[in-house]
Amino acid sequence: MGKTIQVFVDGRMVADEVIFADTPQLRKKGVLGKKDLKREEGVLMVMKDRWGISFLHSIHMVGVPFPLAAAWIDISGEIINVQIAQSGRFYFPPGIITKNAYILELSVHHLELLTRAKKISWKLEDGTEKP
Repeated sequence: MGKTIQVFVDGRMVADEVIFADTPQLRKKGVLGKKDLKREEGVLMVMKDRWGISFLHSIHMVGVPFPLAAAWIDISGEIINVQIAQSGRFYFPPGIITKNAYILELSVHHLELLTRAKKISWKLEDGTEKP
């Protein structure tokens, strides 16, 4: 399963059961196997070890039976792009090259909040706040 973290949008905690996907296995799994995503659930994928080519920062919704809110985030926690991700499709950050370092997948209930947000942060299990 992996470690869970708390995610904050502009300083306000919005989800506290978010999987911290910092390994290729956890990133690949994402939300696969879930029938739905509760408001407090999600996945934060750590993408810092990848090149800046947008294709390498994609998410897929093949096998995911529900929509979700996806946010591409830079190294400082600023949001680059937000999209609603629908079942059966692939999604990429805009442009050919991206400065994306993280991808956050949350319940669609958070879409409007993410669209207006300036900064994403999270608290690790040891209490450390990032980014």
